[in-house]
Amino acid sequence: MLARLPDGPCLIVDADASLTESVQRQISVNTHEWPVRVVSAVLTSVVHETVVWHRFSDQRFNGVWTADEWSVANENLALVGSDDCESLTLCSILNDCEFFAGNLDFRRLNLYLYQGNPLQILDGCHHWLAYVTNIFFRYPRNLPIKTDTLLSQMKERFFRLSVEDSETWLFDQELFLESKFQNALRSLLDFELCRKLRPDLSALSDDDLATHFVFSNDTKSVSDLIRNHYNSVAEDLSASFSSLVHCFPFSAYRAARPDLDHLSDNDICKHYMRHGKSDDIDLRHSSLIEARLSELRVQCDHLQTLLDLCTRDFQDLQSLVFKNRLFDSESNQ
Repeated sequence: MLARLPDGPCLIVDADASLTESVQRQISVNTHEWPVRVVSAVLTSVVHETVVWHRFSDQRFNGVWTADEWSVANENLALVGSDDCESLTLCSILNDCEFFAGNLDFRRLNLYLYQGNPLQILDGCHHWLAYVTNIFFRYPRNLPIKTDTLLSQMKERFFRLSVEDSETWLFDQELFLESKFQNALRSLLDFELCRKLRPDLSALSDDDLATHFVFSNDTKSVSDLIRNHYNSVAEDLSASFSSLVHCFPFSAYRAARPDLDHLSDNDICKHYMRHGKSDDIDLRHSSLIEARLSELRVQCDHLQTLLDLCTRDFQDLQSLVFKNRLFDSESNQ
C-alpha cells in the first residue's frame, strides 16, 4: 500500500481499526520517503458526534449510507453489522499533524475520499479547506446524493467538477475570491442606508444591491452619497458634542455620580452620551431647577428656624435688660 501513496506527507484516515493497524505495521517495517500518519476515525462536520457506521460484505460500501441508499439492495450486498462511532473532524486531525502544521510548503492538500459523506467531511475541514487544491472521489459508485444537489453543494464550498474527470473536483480560486469579496462587501456596505439615499434602488435585494454597486456605472455616485452622509453625521455629532459641553450640568451630574468625579468635562460628556440613558438621572433643566428650588427651600426652612431662635434669644435679652434697668432704678430711689 505504501508504494501506491502519492508524493509528499500523507494522512490516512479509515474507520476500520484493523486496516489502520495493518498500515501502521507496514510503516514500521518499510521505510517511506515521506511522513505518513494513520488514524482510525469516522469523519463528519463536528467532533464527538454519534454516527451509525454500516459494514457490508463489500467493504468498499462501508460508511454512513445503507444498502438501500446506495441502491445496491439487489446486488448481493450483505450488511455485516452497524456500529455507533464517535466522530472526528478532518480539521481536528490535521491540527495534530506536525508535518502539516509546521511546514507551509505542505499546505497544498489533495483529498482522496472513499468513505463517508464528502460534504460533511469538507465542512469538518474548517480553515484547512482553503489549502485543499483537488478532491478525488474514490467511491465504489455514484454517491446517494442527487447530481444537481452535489454540484450545488460543492460549488458552495468553492469546488467545481473537472471537465476531464467526473470524479475529480478542483478548487475554484476565482469563485473563492468572488465569495470572499462579496462577503466583505456585505459586511461593509450599509444596504438600508443605500436604499434610503437612493430610493430608486429600494426594491433591490441585498445581493442585487451589492451587484449593482460593483458592476453599475453609478458606483462612484452611490459611494459619494454614502461618504457625504457619514461626513454630515460626523459634523452633526461634533456640533452636538460641542453644544453639550457648553450647556452640560457638570456639577449636578458629578454630584449624582461621584464615581466619575475624576473625569474631565469632555470625558464626562462622552460617558453621558454612551451610558447616560442607563444612569436614570434626570438632567432636564426644569428638573434641575426644581431640585435646586427644593434645596433652597430646605435651606430657607433652616434659616427660618435659626431666625426664630435668634428672635427668642433677642426677646429674652431685651426682657433681661429691662429687668436690670428697673432694678437699678429702684435701688437708686
